[in-house]
Amino acid sequence: MMDPRQLDIWDVLGEEIPGDDFRESLRRGSGYDGSRVRIFAAIMTIPDRKKLIDFIRDEYGTGGHSFTFNDGNRGFIDYDPKGYRMKRWGHEEEEQKYSWLQVTEAILDIARKNKFLTKAENETIGRLLAESSAYNQPIPTPQPRMRYAR
Repeated sequence: MMDPRQLDIWDVLGEEIPGDDFRESLRRGSGYDGSRVRIFAAIMTIPDRKKLIDFIRDEYGTGGHSFTFNDGNRGFIDYDPKGYRMKRWGHEEEEQKYSWLQVTEAILDIARKNKFLTKAENETIGRLLAESSAYNQPIPTPQPRMRYAR
């Protein structure tokens, strides 16, 4: 089981962490109900980096939503199998594009710092871990956009 708090983040990318807007947008999860729990469980259960990237890409799917940037400007976040994009309305030249590797690495960093899950979501992960250990099993690997049974 992979512990997200022990990962070396951004070494793979060789670049600085994107700005707070990017990281803040990722803290929202994919937008599907229970997504942060599934993503965190995937971090814990999928040791292969490529498979984890694929899981996160599939969890987000194709879609998007409006977003308010830290400076108060409004914009849109759009994602599909090609990547994750942030655009400010009225500032088309300011579109920022991120690969699913960059998204995954940023989420790993946020999770490692314990800033990804809410208190209730942390309790859900704790319950999953307790139930699994009662049967001497790892927590089940999540499926993208499929809710864990309660």
